[in-house]
Amino acid sequence: MKFPLNRHKPFGQIQLLLFLAVFGMIFTPLAFVKLRKTAAFVGADPSQSSAFQPAQVLNGGDDYAAEVEKSGFLRQIAKDSGLSEAAKISVCNLKRECRHLQGDRLPESVASLTKVPIAVVLMHKVTTENISLDTPIYLDPANYTEDASDLAVGEQYPLWKILAEMLVHSSNIAPNQLIDYLGWDYINEVLAQRGYRFTRVESKFAGEYIFPADIGFGANTSTADELTEMMVQIYNREHPGDDILISLLKHQHDREMGFAGLVNSSAHWLGEKTGQTSLVLGTTVAMEIAGAKYIVTIIDDGEYSELAIRDAIQAIANYIIKNGDF
Repeated sequence: MKFPLNRHKPFGQIQLLLFLAVFGMIFTPLAFVKLRKTAAFVGADPSQSSAFQPAQVLNGGDDYAAEVEKSGFLRQIAKDSGLSEAAKISVCNLKRECRHLQGDRLPESVASLTKVPIAVVLMHKVTTENISLDTPIYLDPANYTEDASDLAVGEQYPLWKILAEMLVHSSNIAPNQLIDYLGWDYINEVLAQRGYRFTRVESKFAGEYIFPADIGFGANTSTADELTEMMVQIYNREHPGDDILISLLKHQHDREMGFAGLVNSSAHWLGEKTGQTSLVLGTTVAMEIAGAKYIVTIIDDGEYSELAIRDAIQAIANYIIKNGDF
């Protein structure tokens, strides 16, 4: 029920009490969000809250500033492809030689790209605790939201099926249940232990109209640089279970960006995860050129388009093909 404000009378005592009660209901959770987010970013330089030097994560031969100096071609590609000025790009080979365009900047959202770190943490748990991927997991109806997969709440599915639907069909119900299975703290502790400073899972996934219970208290965060590093680790097979993630990423259902961008290229598409909301469009894609593997992550939280991201990925691949590297 709505209580419209009477603009012709001042607040009475009862109205004032109601106002204060509503104020408290709104701003107390927001204060908690701030506290939780502060804890999630422990170790980050507060003076660089939207940017950092990820060399500690990327471990490249050049320092980060030197890599940025060599990344001018990415700015030109972004402009020519029609990406917005807000677009973030990170490109690395598996030796961690990288190029960056605002890759260290936090986008407004990372959308379904967050499903990659959730998958990484799940594989860490099952491999370190010797849990079978055939373990049945009940899909709690409280985690229901609009979904593109064939999962049904109130049913049991093996862990591998839930993982597959999350990565291949970008199911929203699947990661919501996996967040319950893993736990917020466990997810973010594993990510922190692996050196990710800004990749954090703070929210479940919701469709346009239906929100799951216990949706969370903040926003999921990452950067193009950290997502690229995560994919580098996967395609380097640096952790047990990475083979499974590689096999799932190559069955990605959404092929309108990275896959489509490489169709007419001599670069070979290996796998991909995409993400989109009203705020952002992005993808992190693995490709192979002349026997060398590369990871490209593009996140555009400006005036985005699939065509622009597709053209940018094609242009990056063509640049590497023409120059033999970057």
